[in-house]
Amino acid sequence: MQTTDEDVSPIEVLIAKLQKCRSREVDLPSEFHKEITSSTGNANGNTNAIANADADAPNVFQIVVNFLHHQLDDEKHTEEQVKNVIDIFPQALSMLDYNSNYDADCFPIQSAACYFASDGRSAISFIPLLAYEGSRINANGREVSRGGLFYEIPYGEEGESESSITFLVEGFDNNSNHDDRRKYDSKCTRILKKLRNLNLLQKDDIQEHFLLAHALNVGCEQRFNYLARWDPDALRDTSFEDGKFLLHASLEKAEPRECFGFVLKAGMQHFSNHFGFLFRELHGQTACEAAFDVFGKDDTMTMIRQCIPAMDENNHHHSLILNYVARHCPHLMKDMVNCYQPNVSQKDPQTGLYPFMLAASFDTCDLSSVYLLLHHNPRLLNGGCKSSCNLHKMEERQGRS
Repeated sequence: MQTTDEDVSPIEVLIAKLQKCRSREVDLPSEFHKEITSSTGNANGNTNAIANADADAPNVFQIVVNFLHHQLDDEKHTEEQVKNVIDIFPQALSMLDYNSNYDADCFPIQSAACYFASDGRSAISFIPLLAYEGSRINANGREVSRGGLFYEIPYGEEGESESSITFLVEGFDNNSNHDDRRKYDSKCTRILKKLRNLNLLQKDDIQEHFLLAHALNVGCEQRFNYLARWDPDALRDTSFEDGKFLLHASLEKAEPRECFGFVLKAGMQHFSNHFGFLFRELHGQTACEAAFDVFGKDDTMTMIRQCIPAMDENNHHHSLILNYVARHCPHLMKDMVNCYQPNVSQKDPQTGLYPFMLAASFDTCDLSSVYLLLHHNPRLLNGGCKSSCNLHKMEERQGRS
């Protein structure tokens, strides 16, 4: 007579699992195997021995939970070993345990996301495996959170919450040096790519879960750039709860120079026609002016020149920075023209107008900007007739429309 699943008692299922662990049929982490073997003593296939095990010995599932929560180490354990543990004890993915970093109970995938483990180990490389296996077996009915990847754990006294994906995107070691931060950043970026390949991380998640805002952090430049390349529109559309855009918000970070620099570079990569949103206003103040307040004008302009060279053979928009300022924020012309003098004679390809002509036209007419621009290259007046005709024609077309 064939035995069905209904005929097998839970204790017999446990015995079968223990026999599999003890027999070395599968590759398991050595310390995990040792603890399992030690805790069950001589109870090999003996139901009564399992049932009457030493009360002081750790419970089998306590060992499994402790391993997944507090012992995973991506420098010691292989993915195959961890998967074997999960295959034998899949229910462990749904088991909560207290994590002092969160000051809350969490699932193994959240424990793995803690980049600041007090014992110095790192388990973040196992996040894709934990998420994939959790999603595959629908651990604890959390299919909507993709194996717990987006499952948020409340912590703190102000109703805050974090998920594994946000920890992965924003995490860094505040005590490490620059090289260590860069290595950790590379490691996290590789994990994001793996999650994407497994379809556990999707493009819509970037804006839905404000991932660029989380990646706006010291030591997170590679992750920020990876997400920005995947969804460039997030650079334009992401804002914080207080309404601040990414470039404005970068100035409030722990290391604002680093954050302001990589946000502006990313903006120039994908929105060079808007100059990386350097001149976008928030409450009447451009990001450029906000940076003046934080770094001073000289340092700010040095950083801007590093991100926006006066001339760039690969990007013609760079050479039109004074044209843009003349049209949209002429009050900044004095600061800009001192650093971008070669650009004074650059014609706008659409209108054929020099910056001084744009400063003198439309609703943004600013005579002080006109004077500044001509002061740096008065010879432009000699060749301005043809361009002036273009201006009149353009104004006529606008009038007709």
